[in-house]
Amino acid sequence: MENQNQPNQQPIQQTVIIVGKQKSVGVALILAFLFGPLGLLYASVTGGIVMFILGILIGFVTLGFGLIFVWIACVIWAVVAANNANKKLAGGAGININTNVNNPPTQQAPVAQTITPETETVMEETPWQPEPAPVQQQEQEQQLKLPSFDFNAFLTKNKNALIGLLAILVLGFVSYILFLKPNPEGDGRKAANLVCDCQTNYINGLANSYDDFLKKFDSYGFKSRKAGVDKLEELRAAETLKLNQCMSEAQIKSNELRNKYQSDGNQLQKFNFTETEIVCGTDDSKKSKLYTDINNKIKAIKEDEPDVERIKNDLLNRSFGGIHIEYLAQIKNISITSKTNGNDRIEYQVNLLLENYNMHSQDSSKAILTYLESENGWQLANYKTLSEENDNNSARNNNSKLSLFSIIKYLMGGTISPIRHRYYQYKHNYLLNSPSSLPH
Repeated sequence: MENQNQPNQQPIQQTVIIVGKQKSVGVALILAFLFGPLGLLYASVTGGIVMFILGILIGFVTLGFGLIFVWIACVIWAVVAANNANKKLAGGAGININTNVNNPPTQQAPVAQTITPETETVMEETPWQPEPAPVQQQEQEQQLKLPSFDFNAFLTKNKNALIGLLAILVLGFVSYILFLKPNPEGDGRKAANLVCDCQTNYINGLANSYDDFLKKFDSYGFKSRKAGVDKLEELRAAETLKLNQCMSEAQIKSNELRNKYQSDGNQLQKFNFTETEIVCGTDDSKKSKLYTDINNKIKAIKEDEPDVERIKNDLLNRSFGGIHIEYLAQIKNISITSKTNGNDRIEYQVNLLLENYNMHSQDSSKAILTYLESENGWQLANYKTLSEENDNNSARNNNSKLSLFSIIKYLMGGTISPIRHRYYQYKHNYLLNSPSSLPH
């Protein structure tokens, strides 16, 4: 009966609530991706400080190229740090920590008993039960029961997203290096390569034109070397026009690149130095060989030797015995008396009858004309007068002596044209044949 009257001691369950704040892995990843070491501070203050110092050192040593690896490390560190922080908060800190505390004996009110001689009734006590926790406390416990974060599952689930973010990071860094970061040496090489590309295209264009011209050479049916040379020059002129257009465009682009460094003399000097130091390595061996083959084809053309009409045209703007030939009409007659052929050389001996507009007379001359064969055909290279004779022989015989009156009349500006005409003939003939006999 004594044991029944003693109260039962039951354990009391106590819940220790540790208030903590969960860190979002997604937010940590995005902040680290956008801001690098500064964004890492959200997940790990120590990591942010370490990566910030490390980024400065690596950026200085690698001239900025190594920062991409610092950025990648920050992203990985942020994800891992946020994951570990959440695990530590959920498990290691013990959000639900159960402690058993012996409840001190509780005095219960005595239970009324009625004992009869026939039966003995045993009084039963209700065992102690903990009072239910308040609803608000239960809700707080449920809120603070953080689920554990599985990093491997997160990587597997968001693999494509992480790869995309990494690709964007790499692409952005490469774009900065290639397009945004000032690079005077690279721009100088780019400007020089623009000119080199123009020269290369010109050489290749000529080679292609020469090759096509050589294949179609026989179909042109050239009758003279000059015709072949003219066609060749036409092809060269077309390619030269393309070259000039390309060089103009290259100069405009080069000036645009140079203007980027006008405010910085040191970078401008680097740009100019790099641009001028690059030598274009164009190979023109194919073009040169084709050009030689074309010249051999042109030289193989058998041209007609110069005839009388060709000689007349070649004598224009030349002088014979004081007569300057300005018009074909001045050549009254021309005849070839002899011809001597040599190696790429022809010598003609001709008789000429020329009209002297100043003297109002016709003069006869003998001359030797030398033609040389070149890539442009037969060309008049030299000419020499052998003798000259006035058609009016009486000017020397009958009018060798002029009256003193006629000479005085001429010197005083007389208007007697026959006297003036005979005096010019007299002076001209004596100068050519016996200058020493001309009276002083």
